[in-house]
Amino acid sequence: DLCRGPHVANTKEINQQAFKLMKIAGAYWHGDSTQPMLTRVYAACFEKPNDLKDYLKMLEEADKRDHRKLGIQMDLFHIEDEDPGQVFWHPNGWTMYLTLQDYMRDKIRKDGYLEVNTPAVMPRSLWEKSGHWGHYQKNMFVTESEKRIFAIKPMNCPGALEIFNTRTRSYKD
Repeated sequence: DLCRGPHVANTKEINQQAFKLMKIAGAYWHGDSTQPMLTRVYAACFEKPNDLKDYLKMLEEADKRDHRKLGIQMDLFHIEDEDPGQVFWHPNGWTMYLTLQDYMRDKIRKDGYLEVNTPAVMPRSLWEKSGHWGHYQKNMFVTESEKRIFAIKPMNCPGALEIFNTRTRSYKD
């Protein structure tokens, strides 16, 4: 929780004109469906009603620019319900993606950076060596093959560390 509280000694101190209940949802304790269902309450509270009004307007404007909605409306991509978070690029969206990628690659080359590429699936031992296993294992897609555990990379740094460690470096590297 980014706003751990309480922030007021008594809820009677809250200006009801500057408070809005946003939504209520259910959530399992620690995301585990075998645990009890909890009620999650989303609310916004400000000192002044105008601050709440400004915040709600900002949310409304942000919603109009939501890339998930715009991408579908503009026929750039879609996301399957069965595969949340994975983008299925349509022709114009993929063209835009590649154009942005080319632009960024040109920028980083001009700034002296070099690109590398590492495997999408790496053994558990590499994740442990980099220190990522203990922090991210619960959120990684893991599979087993020939009695070895592998994980799809959620980030690039462990592979980049392996490349870096292939030779002796100077303090300038």
